[in-house]
Amino acid sequence: MRTSSLMEQIITRIAQKHEVDLSVVGSRINLSMEGYLPLVIEATQERQIQIAHFFQENFDIVPDPCITFVVVSEGQWVPIDKTESIGGLRSFGYADDEKVVITDIQGQSELVDYADRWAEDIRSLGWQDRADVTISNPLDQLLKSEDWIPF
Repeated sequence: MRTSSLMEQIITRIAQKHEVDLSVVGSRINLSMEGYLPLVIEATQERQIQIAHFFQENFDIVPDPCITFVVVSEGQWVPIDKTESIGGLRSFGYADDEKVVITDIQGQSELVDYADRWAEDIRSLGWQDRADVTISNPLDQLLKSEDWIPF
């Protein structure tokens, strides 16, 4: 099982810059830069982070690509699947309670290489410093909700 330390470092820097805690499920960073598909970073489940570019096609929001990472107990990011507009979902492993199970070692290794190349693109294009940012934090949403009643 390989990890993507480069993607972990770059995305962690972006999250820290915008004061987003990616360990909180539902935390989301939406980045946009002219000439590029929006980049979305989201804590989708406990210990899982998805990074994706999205485009709209016939009212559908389509990821291209979207990689799911599992954050293991040591804090390292393990990519386990990739979704693309053509080719669909390709899974190379899954999270099982406290561990990650890799079902396709070669495929997962290639996914790490892909994630690291993408991470380098994110860094070199300046997403951290040049992008327009919208933050979505579940706690902020709750505090703004009309249904929230403080104790």
